[in-house]
Amino acid sequence: MASSKLSQVLKVKIAERAAAASPGYGNPFPLHALPHWVANFVEAVAASIQVPTDMPAAFALGTLATAAARIADINVVADHNEPLNVFIAVIAPPGSRKSACVNAFLKPIAAIERNMVQRASAEIRAARLARERTELELAQAKTSGDWDNASRLGDLLAEQPILLEPQLTADDVTAQKLTSLLSAHRCMAIFSAEPSIFPTILGRWASGKQTPEIDVFLKGQAGDAIKVDRQGRAPESVEAPRLSMVIALQPQAMKQISSSAIVGRGLVGRMLVVASPDVRGHITTSGSVSIPDTVRETFAVRLEELFAMAPRSAPLRLTHDATARWVEFADTFERRLGRGGDMRDLHGWGEKFRGEVARIAGALHLAGSAPTSDVRRETLDAAIEIGWWLVGHVLEVFAMAQLRPEVRAANTILEFIRRDEEATLVKQRDVQQALKSNRQFKDDSETFEKGWRALIEAGFLTPVAAPPNKRGRPSRTVAVNDIVFDGFEDFEALKRKLRTVSKSRSP
Repeated sequence: MASSKLSQVLKVKIAERAAAASPGYGNPFPLHALPHWVANFVEAVAASIQVPTDMPAAFALGTLATAAARIADINVVADHNEPLNVFIAVIAPPGSRKSACVNAFLKPIAAIERNMVQRASAEIRAARLARERTELELAQAKTSGDWDNASRLGDLLAEQPILLEPQLTADDVTAQKLTSLLSAHRCMAIFSAEPSIFPTILGRWASGKQTPEIDVFLKGQAGDAIKVDRQGRAPESVEAPRLSMVIALQPQAMKQISSSAIVGRGLVGRMLVVASPDVRGHITTSGSVSIPDTVRETFAVRLEELFAMAPRSAPLRLTHDATARWVEFADTFERRLGRGGDMRDLHGWGEKFRGEVARIAGALHLAGSAPTSDVRRETLDAAIEIGWWLVGHVLEVFAMAQLRPEVRAANTILEFIRRDEEATLVKQRDVQQALKSNRQFKDDSETFEKGWRALIEAGFLTPVAAPPNKRGRPSRTVAVNDIVFDGFEDFEALKRKLRTVSKSRSP
């Protein structure tokens, strides 16, 4: 395309506007909000595998939640209690060191699990032998017709525990098996560098036509009771399940998930998502460093201490100052859920955000230096700071996955404008008229307006003065930026390209 369509000055202004389009996204993770032993490990992992701290910080939050969910819930106001487990996903392109980062946190958890199994092995063997002895005596009593003794042995068998080896994490697991794991252990975490769990959720193992098997995931995240009574399967129940999910996804996988039935069921709205930058081309062999032994050992020891904490019968509570801060934060965020707010259309994510912040606060508190006291204001402030950092990422990821209606609308409008490669000026009325039969916009002018405004705010379209229309009011006219015709990339890809242009023009 000829560069005469827009002046150089106008292009610079467009690039500057695009660079500011995602407030919060791109800022470094606030490491100071984490306990020192966690922040030191996050920083060391990031340096070792040569990635920004965003990715290891996200996995650190998931690791703390996996341990904290076993210990307590948190009460934030009145009767509102939140469990401390979280669903967290890091979105990063191939080659972004996702596996290395997941393994850095999974290895100490696996070591803790092995130690727990080893410590429990003698008790488990003794319990199994006791049950086997009782079962044998019961069978002999039935054979001999000693029904009084058989009744006594049956009661004794019912009282003898069935002890299982401790298990903290799972990876590629069916929904039925996950229910059984939660029934046996109550607290579980799915830790993976691959999105293998999502085909399961979508019904990979379901009989017949694939249907989402999502209930155990929704209830496990929310902490709602699970009760399963199905023909051909022993009844299972979990009074207060605590399921965490700590996974890495490629952007394409997120887009596939966004087009599936699980979005409508609310699973994506329960996920904390982090968009990790592309590090390909920036990793050097000479830049590789080892995690210091003292940092690694301190993290492993403190994490094992966290897993070893005894469960509490009462939820964590906020101090008076922290309660006042919570009310201020919650009410401020509520306004973002109202009409015109940027959280309004995020598929239920905004409504659950405050609860997720409370969960983070509880995990930070238990991992901190004074876990026996009430949750202090500074701990809640740290969780809120992490929460606001996550907001920028969720806006970016939901836009990238086209979960936001204005992004879907913007892409549809872009596709229409691209049909005329020589277009320099277009009228909103003409575009809206041409797309009125589109399913997105049929009887819904508000969605079109959202997409049109998004294109203007991003800098792809720039309003220009137009002569009044003699037959009525003037039609809103815009100039079309050259980059709209630069290949067939989508709205988010073009925004990222404009940010790059903006940075290259910065002095």
